[in-house]
Amino acid sequence: MPQFVLMAGGFGAFGKMPTVGDFFRTGTPAGFVSAWDGWVQTGMLDCQEALGPAWDEAFLTAPIWRFCLAPGLAGPQGVLGVLMPSVDRVGRRFPLTLMAPLPDGADPLLAHFRNGALFALLEDLALAALDDLPKAELEERLASLPTVSAELPRLVAVGQTRALTVSGGEVGGALAAALLEGQRQAPSLWTSELGEERRLILCDGLPSGREFRALMALDAPLWTGGD
Repeated sequence: MPQFVLMAGGFGAFGKMPTVGDFFRTGTPAGFVSAWDGWVQTGMLDCQEALGPAWDEAFLTAPIWRFCLAPGLAGPQGVLGVLMPSVDRVGRRFPLTLMAPLPDGADPLLAHFRNGALFALLEDLALAALDDLPKAELEERLASLPTVSAELPRLVAVGQTRALTVSGGEVGGALAAALLEGQRQAPSLWTSELGEERRLILCDGLPSGREFRALMALDAPLWTGGD
């Protein structure tokens, strides 16, 4: 059965954190930063124009988002990571992203639903970075993240039929991924754990416009059904 493996030391970071004076990057996958930076900058500008005076509070109170991206959306490889609002040493706003490349051939939807423990580790590290963690220590902790090896479900698609084999673990996420398989050419999947509530956005490509605004504001029109 296929294995989903992220090797220790394959994790990187990009963005801003309170102990660094400006943008920084470390260990990022090839091609990731140029695509990601442009996407975030465009999305933040759109949010600022759409939300007006409410933008600052929306950004600073936005949740942490877990994401998995199909290859080609932010570099040639698929990517798994977390996105969290942050600031640099002088208070300039820009998200912090922690990420790692997905193995060749890994389904981003299955990888997302089967790696809750890894996402939790990345979220804890992102929050530590927001709490005055030095950059050097962030790099050390990224490098020390454990090797993750989790069996991915075996999915066979024949026409509109899906056959799924799951070894251990909770079946709901694998089932959701199987049902979503083939619905998007280049999917990106986003989830956020909000206590008893969870939010999920599935896009074809990276979120833009109202989708990006929904990442930044939990009362955005995408969540309420408005325009």
